[in-house]
Amino acid sequence: MNFKLFCHLEERKITRVARQRLENYFEEFCLRSFVPQDDKKCIGDNNPQIINLIMKKTLLIAAFLCCIITSSKAQVVGVEVGDIAPEIDLPNTKGENVALSSLRGSLVLVDFWASWCGPCIKEQPALLKLHNAYPDRLSIYAVSMDTKKALWTAAITKAKLPWTNVSDLKYWQSPAVADYKLQSVPLNYLIDKNGIILAKNIHGRVLEDKIKELLEAK
Repeated sequence: MNFKLFCHLEERKITRVARQRLENYFEEFCLRSFVPQDDKKCIGDNNPQIINLIMKKTLLIAAFLCCIITSSKAQVVGVEVGDIAPEIDLPNTKGENVALSSLRGSLVLVDFWASWCGPCIKEQPALLKLHNAYPDRLSIYAVSMDTKKALWTAAITKAKLPWTNVSDLKYWQSPAVADYKLQSVPLNYLIDKNGIILAKNIHGRVLEDKIKELLEAK
């Protein structure tokens, strides 16, 4: 387990503990605030009606509080594990824009590559293997850093890449470069069905094992 993922999991644990403590606090708050003064003496006798009233109000407030915490702790758009992946909306080989968010609902591998990138071409057979292994559960969204459409489409045709291929042919001037802090290719991001980044820049057997873990554990 890498350090960033460890920190992310620890943060979630802390959030759960904080929620539990806040729920306990509001239960006490309900006891003091929502129970009529004349009825508080009944609590010690386990009066069912009063206890039911307390629990209902406590659960309602706790649920409301959790919503607030969730909103305040909601993932931000960014490129770290646990962040919401930035939107990409670029044209495919037919000139039709395809948004990354249109693939929500499945596991998505965002793959930054280029026809002139040797390591990118070298790992395509492994990506094809993954695509064929999970055709309905894994989507690949390939973003090319090419500048010439002919070279880009020729590389797609030669390797027979069946997944979503997009590019604005702007090379490092593409908005996606800045949004994803791209410095070199290949670079990839594994994104869950809700658009949250699960892993980044993993290749080969590590990528294969991660996808297998996520899809075959269900």
